[in-house]
Amino acid sequence: MMGSQSMEIRYTDPAYHFTIDALRAPYVDPSGETTSITSVSHTPASAGNRFYAYMWFRFPDSPVISQAVGAEPGMPNAGALMAIQPGSDGDRQAWIQLVNDDNTINGKPAVFTDAAHNLSNWPDLLVASGLSWGQWYRFDIDIQSIDGLQTNGDANDILTVTVRDSGLNVMGSTLATTWEVPRWLGMWGTSPAGPRALNGFDFRSRTRNIDQLMGYVDLTWYGNPEPTSMILLAGAAGLGALRRRRP
Repeated sequence: MMGSQSMEIRYTDPAYHFTIDALRAPYVDPSGETTSITSVSHTPASAGNRFYAYMWFRFPDSPVISQAVGAEPGMPNAGALMAIQPGSDGDRQAWIQLVNDDNTINGKPAVFTDAAHNLSNWPDLLVASGLSWGQWYRFDIDIQSIDGLQTNGDANDILTVTVRDSGLNVMGSTLATTWEVPRWLGMWGTSPAGPRALNGFDFRSRTRNIDQLMGYVDLTWYGNPEPTSMILLAGAAGLGALRRRRP
């Protein structure tokens, strides 16, 4: 039963506002472009060019007021709660951000992604708004990695993010692209420069609220959509607190 034993995502350490928890499975073959590699082990993408995932996420019962500070490329800062970021070994290749839409007790959850077409065209894109606190939503994330870049240097990867309610009704869906351009340019210490493979997720805190519950994750599937390259409900590790939630 969903929610009877789920993973709690909580911000616990004021020294960190980067990756706090991760879902990563070394035995799931990484997906990506022909030249994509994982960040630490430099394992090549051997499972094809598609990474698909779904996970069920439950927002906290009551509105969270974020204390997020500092700019993020293309992303709305006010009301930022956390980000779900596909990637490998801590090098994130895409961004799905969860926010309190007006960052007050009257605000509602919303979901954004971004499209890093190039460094001067990096808009944030609304996926779904008007969601409810304390409710489960299914996030479907589909990334098609296409070798190289467009002839003008823009990104050509295709990222699709869809949010569904507990009845699987679509609350919103958006087409975007990945962070392949900044990775090709060697930004954020990417070495060697180039696209990163995909074999898991990072959860990144954005609230800066100490001991802040940011939500629950349950019933997660990810990998290349082939029977030999997928996982259901991976393990979790990282800097944040991992707790089991029971009724």
